Amino acid sequence: MDKNQKRGRPKTFDREAILEIAMNNYWQKGLSVSLNSISEQAGVAKPSLYREFENEDGLTLAALNRYSELIGIRLNSILSSNDSFLDKINALAQYFCQDACHNNGCLFVKMRSQIFKVGPKTKARIEEIEQEMLKLYLEFFEQYKNELKCNSHLSTQKAAKFVSSQFELALVQRARGVSSKEVSAVLDISLAIFNAKS
Repeated sequence: MDKNQKRGRPKTFDREAILEIAMNNYWQKGLSVSLNSISEQAGVAKPSLYREFENEDGLTLAALNRYSELIGIRLNSILSSNDSFLDKINALAQYFCQDACHNNGCLFVKMRSQIFKVGPKTKARIEEIEQEMLKLYLEFFEQYKNELKCNSHLSTQKAAKFVSSQFELALVQRARGVSSKEVSAVLDISLAIFNAKS
């Protein structure tokens, strides 16, 4: 090798394309996907992945961050719209029954269910995302706290935890192969609490 030639990853290394491949692999197949498989699909040498992401934990973390960005963009779009309170609840339900997971389930839910398989950085990020989601729901219900007065049993904190658990259950069911129609029907029943009178 020429001493003047710079070391490092080749110019063909495309971080975004590799993240897309990694994210879709983890999304479709879970965390059993190896770095060897990802490097082969991406057409890059395994050492290049290590230089970019340090280790497997770094790659799963980057893939999870990419996924959470996509989810966050859509959630913020729904919650910041001019729709009514109930329209937003229904839009969230539709998103989690259909758009967020398709036939692959939810990458976040999959990683959390296999948290014992991930490294410390990815584990910490999973826990962080969970708190971020809960905070997002709490802020949403704080904004519409007057809407909750129709049900004296629901505080903003309880409502946030309730929808968080319901949406997570919907994602788990979709990942198990339950149709979006069936999941949506059950979710409609559980979310009817927001129409309930005290």
